[in-house]
Amino acid sequence: MLYTIEEIMKSGTYLSDGAWGTEFAKKDIRRGIPNELLNEIEPDLVRAVAESYVAVGSDIILTNTFGANRILLSVHGYGDKVRELNRRGVEISRDAAAGKALVFASLGPTGKMIVMGISHVMRRRRCSASRQLPWRKRVSMRLLLRRWGISRSTPQQ
Repeated sequence: MLYTIEEIMKSGTYLSDGAWGTEFAKKDIRRGIPNELLNEIEPDLVRAVAESYVAVGSDIILTNTFGANRILLSVHGYGDKVRELNRRGVEISRDAAAGKALVFASLGPTGKMIVMGISHVMRRRRCSASRQLPWRKRVSMRLLLRRWGISRSTPQQ
């Protein structure tokens, strides 16, 4: 069952995790790869970060899936791993939470600038999100945290 933020917040104030990328950077994790690829190649590290948030009292932890969309992953050559990286990110956070914290799925921006009048960009974003979401029901997510932002494109994107 999915809950809305409003339903969850009715029962009090919650402490959430944050700064997954910062935690990976502090551990000097492989530069030049998407953090979401760590769900596959370094799952114990991802689990340790999630567990550390639970250990300090987070009521809510996110999944390591902020940039796990087809558009961003394709920049690095991993566009075919969207489902697997999202599924693993959810599984890792759910295991780490061990019933002590809620797990929210994290979806970030595509990194593409939206220009007025360019509807194909919006279609690509919606398509990218739809490919990122199917895993949610299969792993019984309780809430989906959607963080769509508009960001500036960099030359390599």
